[in-house]
Amino acid sequence: MGYENEPFEKRAQRIFGKNDYIEFKSAKAAQKQMKEIKIKTWDINSKGKKYTRYHYLTVHKNIAPTVQQIFKEIYNGDEKFPIKDVGGYSWRGDNSSSVHCEGLAIDINYNENAQFDGDTGKPKVGGLYKPGKNFYNPDYMHFSCF
Repeated sequence: MGYENEPFEKRAQRIFGKNDYIEFKSAKAAQKQMKEIKIKTWDINSKGKKYTRYHYLTVHKNIAPTVQQIFKEIYNGDEKFPIKDVGGYSWRGDNSSSVHCEGLAIDINYNENAQFDGDTGKPKVGGLYKPGKNFYNPDYMHFSCF
């Protein structure tokens, strides 16, 4: 488990077993370090009623317990935040700098929660971003576990 203000070297040691960040050279190398976990979440039906559902999420094996704890806290929270979809590990090419390649980033409701272009201010990802109208996007939900 990580903790607030955990130093870089401690995070790297906990995740990679050494005091530095490791970028995987290939999808094959990355997949050897991944683990699929089952998480319990809230969702919402067409009548606006919240219900329990389960998702499977692939993350780096060394952060799996941390991610499970994060989603346990989200599920047990008072808000009962609805989660339509969730993604973690995703190989994005040999030259990608995305932490999704290392299984260290999580996207929640990624189509509803836009990623904005810093230059134009327009959404690059997230075709259903409608604040105040779509109950899946009250907040931007991308986080890194590193």
